[in-house]
Amino acid sequence: MQPEREDVWDPGGPRSDELVKIHVPIQIYSLISVSVMEAGDDMSYDDDGEQSNEQSRTELDSHANMPVVGRHAYVISDTGRIADVSPFTPDYNSMKIKIVDAAIQYDCPYNGTSHILVVRNALYVPLMKNNLIPPFIMREVGIEVNDVPKIQVGDPSKRDHSIYFKETGFRIPMALWGTFSYFPSSKPTVEELQASDDIYLLTPSRLNPHDDGYAVNEDSMLDWEGNMIEMNHQPKSSCLK
Repeated sequence: MQPEREDVWDPGGPRSDELVKIHVPIQIYSLISVSVMEAGDDMSYDDDGEQSNEQSRTELDSHANMPVVGRHAYVISDTGRIADVSPFTPDYNSMKIKIVDAAIQYDCPYNGTSHILVVRNALYVPLMKNNLIPPFIMREVGIEVNDVPKIQVGDPSKRDHSIYFKETGFRIPMALWGTFSYFPSSKPTVEELQASDDIYLLTPSRLNPHDDGYAVNEDSMLDWEGNMIEMNHQPKSSCLK
């Protein structure tokens, strides 16, 4: 299990019906809207902890700026917040989506071990089969995400196309679904959640995906000639709000 970090695990108190405005790329908006239309008015969740034989994936999606979980994730808690989700265009109506903390299970196909992965502050769309995780957000909690497929690397190693937790040496090798990187995942049962000591955090507890600080910090890495600036001379802007 990863060392406890105050900036990552902070459940906080109840924040009933707090509305959070979220802008997402049109591809993500379209994916969510299809599931919402299929669900109709029933966007509730009922986690009885039962598993399904249906295979599911957790895909890396660099277009997403928030994680999205579906029916193969176990909802740990309702944050009490509602996301007012809209694309970066005024041509579409916004959607109200619950923000939850959820857990998924990864079963290693090589050694048979099971690991619980916790996703904080995720949009919850019950009819979605697969989950979406932005690599950028995983890197914000110190996870090493190498998303270039091994087939596109000149001298590939197990480090390529994998998710790596430095504190414990745990590595998740990724696969390709067409051209999309993913790892297989499932919905853990209550018993599996309670019994597992192997728990990892995939996303931070606080993150503002629209914060300009990310762009400011990235721009500050290079000088006017395009050369790297020494770390102690780089101004930093906090992006946790």
